[in-house]
This record gives sequence, C-alpha cells and structure tokens, in this order.
Amino acid sequence: MPAVAPRGVTSTAGAGDALAAAFMHVYTATGDPHAAIEQAVVFAGYAVGAEPGGDAFLTGPQLAEMAQAAPGTG
Repeated sequence: MPAVAPRGVTSTAGAGDALAAAFMHVYTATGDPHAAIEQAVVFAGYAVGAEPGGDAFLTGPQLAEMAQAAPGTG
C-alpha cells in the first residue's frame, strides 16, 4: 500500500497511532482488511498534514470518500 499525504507532511507525531486506530475502526466495522488498510493509510496521511494537536481527524464518510479518490486505493 503506497503512502499518501493529501495535505503534505507537517508532523509525523501520532502517525502510527492514527494508522492503527483507523485500521481497527474500519476493520471492525467492515471485516475487510483490504479496505481497512487503504483507509488507515489515508487517515494517517491526512493526520500528518496537521500541526501537533491540530485538525487531524476525518469523519467516516470523509475518510471513505478520500480513500476512494487516493491514488492506488479503491
């Protein structure tokens, strides 16, 4: 799964936590590990574009839409 950073990279603090949390959220909701890793990579990539403590979160629908549009996903 190639990395994506829709907003560029500002800080990588918490990127691993964001990846793990998003993976578990999507996997438990869908049971689909492929969709879970795709969306987790996009979520973590979005999160690294925020200043520490800044706006690093997406809603479920926002994440699904962004993952569908990301290169190499969907």
